[in-house]
Amino acid sequence: MRALILLCMTLWLGAPAVAFPSLPGAQGAAAPDALAAYNQATQALSAGKYEEAIQLYTQAIERKADFPEAYNWRGFAYRATGRREEARRDFDRAIQLRPNYAKAYELRALTLYELGQYADAVKDYTEVFKLDPKSQSNIGYRGLCYFGLEQYDEAIRDFDAAIKASPREALWFVYRGRAYEAKRDSKRALSDYEQALLLDPNNVRARTARGVALYVQGQFERAIADFDVVLRTEPNNQDMLAYRGQAHIELKRFDQAVKDFDELVRLDPNNARGYVGRGFARYQVKDYALAKADFDRALELDPNTGKVFCYRAMTHREMGQLEAADADFRQCFTLDVGQKTVYGKAAEDVAAQLEAATPPPQTAPPRRQPPDDRAEPPDDSAGRRGRPRRVVTGMPPGQDTEPLPDDQPARPGRSTPRPNPAPTDPDPLPGGGMTTGGSSAGMVSSIGNTQALAFLRAIRDGNEARVRQMLQQGMSPNVVAANGMTALMIAADSGYGRIVQALLQAQADVSAVDSQGRTALMYAARTGNIECVTALLSRGGIGVDAQDEEGMTALMHAADRGHRAAVRAILARRPNVNVRSRTGMTAYTLAVRNGDIEIVNAIRAAGGR
Repeated sequence: MRALILLCMTLWLGAPAVAFPSLPGAQGAAAPDALAAYNQATQALSAGKYEEAIQLYTQAIERKADFPEAYNWRGFAYRATGRREEARRDFDRAIQLRPNYAKAYELRALTLYELGQYADAVKDYTEVFKLDPKSQSNIGYRGLCYFGLEQYDEAIRDFDAAIKASPREALWFVYRGRAYEAKRDSKRALSDYEQALLLDPNNVRARTARGVALYVQGQFERAIADFDVVLRTEPNNQDMLAYRGQAHIELKRFDQAVKDFDELVRLDPNNARGYVGRGFARYQVKDYALAKADFDRALELDPNTGKVFCYRAMTHREMGQLEAADADFRQCFTLDVGQKTVYGKAAEDVAAQLEAATPPPQTAPPRRQPPDDRAEPPDDSAGRRGRPRRVVTGMPPGQDTEPLPDDQPARPGRSTPRPNPAPTDPDPLPGGGMTTGGSSAGMVSSIGNTQALAFLRAIRDGNEARVRQMLQQGMSPNVVAANGMTALMIAADSGYGRIVQALLQAQADVSAVDSQGRTALMYAARTGNIECVTALLSRGGIGVDAQDEEGMTALMHAADRGHRAAVRAILARRPNVNVRSRTGMTAYTLAVRNGDIEIVNAIRAAGGR
């Protein structure tokens, strides 16, 4: 990403001003013919006819092998056509022939910078300033090289000098602001961007830099205002459309986000990112059919991005297409095994639902014939304490089932789950449930408890009114499902912020963990719902640095999933940002892998590495 920033910097300002060659004096017997070709090459170069210039400079070199000026300006022409390695070889030869050739050092430095060889470029720029003190006006370019080397203090020093030499040049303020951002000094960075805009209110690059900085800081409204200005000047700026669309998503303006990604798709219909962004926005408003269509198209264009398979898998899950969801999760993890830390639980849930929906083999047990001297009773009520045998509808013919509790309705086509063993004599708890062996004290099991099951179902359905009603009627907020997830975890995982708040008001246990060691905060961080995250963080006793079985913290889950607002909210609680997972990953390295520069910068600003 730093390389992209450096490339943008070069494109924004362009190359340093370069004087075209003047005709050197005659040198040697072959000079007249060589100089004639050199003169013609210079005219072609001035006219922008680079290929013609290359041919003519080559003729000059063939006629005079020790011709440093011809090598230098042929190198210039090579660089102008993108042939930087050939350009560098020509600059090397020019300097070899004329060791004090300042212009050759300058052009080689710029070429090395473009090749990403920043340390060598710094050496060449330093030599230029020794040979030609007047070239100090280009010192900002050495600053860009220091920036590429992550030597930000040296970069700022050179940008300071560039600003002193050209105090009205707005873009040097932009570059210095970038360096301050890298040093986690957002205040000075914004100050530089503001100064750049004071010098040139119409400077699109300064406006862009400030908008991105505001976006990183979570000031989405102000960021959108800057993006609006940029897009009025550059309506086809795809990066700004993507940033603005994502800012609208952060503000839950999903319709506006869809419009921005619509335009991104129109401008570049063969780029997957527009479809991914639009699909994500549509998913948020539960427009699953259109979201799936967008993810389908994105995967047609780029079938090698695992995360998008997971996005589509989540969409399939919401549409009840469990087999398709399972297939997409598998493909996602094949392409990017790291996504298991984010979507592993969802994939397990889908697999479990598929397994539960699979009917058992249709093998009827052999019929027992009663002894001749004993009459078969008409039913086995007496043997079952007065309860008649229940047969689940939809089961294979001839296959009896064990009796079900009177208050537990039969589920057609589904076998009764086998819960983890519970204590022999569980203590009754409010809500009519019982404690489970693996849960925190005070948890109420939903196993065999229709009221608790109805409570969890209301949470999963997002039925806030029903949840609040049941809490008022005495239902415990600490109901735990058969899979170990508490009511609070389920609400957080579903992104129901108001239900999370209702459960917290009823004193739900925020420190409880499920079978994977995850807390409600971790589930909220994974889904990225900022309302859930902030509600949970506001409660005392929240374990912000707690780790699950994989060693992942809430911050790590949010960073790996790309949830910027959640990351910022968790960082505000000053967590340990350098905790490592079992695989050795930190929140910072997960953000780098995810490719979200805003999250990378935020975690880095908090000391993450």
